[in-house]
Amino acid sequence: ARNEKFSNGQPGISGKQTLILPKTLRPNELYLEGTWDFSAEYTESKGPASIVFNYDAKNVYMTAGSDAGVEIEVYKDDVFVKKIMVKDEQLYPLLTDTDYGKHKLTIKIPKAGLKAFTFTFG
Repeated sequence: ARNEKFSNGQPGISGKQTLILPKTLRPNELYLEGTWDFSAEYTESKGPASIVFNYDAKNVYMTAGSDAGVEIEVYKDDVFVKKIMVKDEQLYPLLTDTDYGKHKLTIKIPKAGLKAFTFTFG
């Protein structure tokens, strides 16, 4: 019900979509790659997938969960930052900086099962 804000694929439509990253990523827009299943509250990865977001902020958080648990990899400006085990549905801090700036967030999801609800920036 809330997938009208992502920049590739068909916004506003529930169900499975297989998405490809475009060559050019616009600032402050969310991009998904791989096969995702959109529902009213979240979208769930259905295999290896990624999330990419060019943002202008200090901190980045994601509300997410996973029934079986999935370890994601977080990259800032294409440099590996950390791995996070996502299990319980909660707010996960992805990136924390000392100052605001324009950066590229990439989340690599190695397998199916990540439920992404929303992103928050600070």
